[in-house]
Amino acid sequence: MQQQYPGLPFALGGFSFGTFVQSQLQQRLIAAGTPAERLVLVGTAAGKWAMPEVPANTILIHGEYDDTIPLADVLDWARPQDLPVVVIPGADHFFHRKLQHIKSFVVEMWHR
Repeated sequence: MQQQYPGLPFALGGFSFGTFVQSQLQQRLIAAGTPAERLVLVGTAAGKWAMPEVPANTILIHGEYDDTIPLADVLDWARPQDLPVVVIPGADHFFHRKLQHIKSFVVEMWHR
């Protein structure tokens, strides 16, 4: 895609297991010298799979009441990397009736 559309911003985003996949891809892109500009991880799969470290500007969003991937596991993974985690109050793993918050946070945080 970068070759076909040079100059456009390149970002990766993933949800649940997709966060593991995209964080692995970002590591490969970093090693190749062509990392994505930004990584957005929602419902991060920390504790389920061996999540690699991610860049400091990664946007992490998690639901307060996620019973698939407990918030405590995400915080334990993010803490050594000093990564902030946006917690959506009242949200479960699928962010039922809370999806608008994800969009708002990503748009707002993108420019930081």
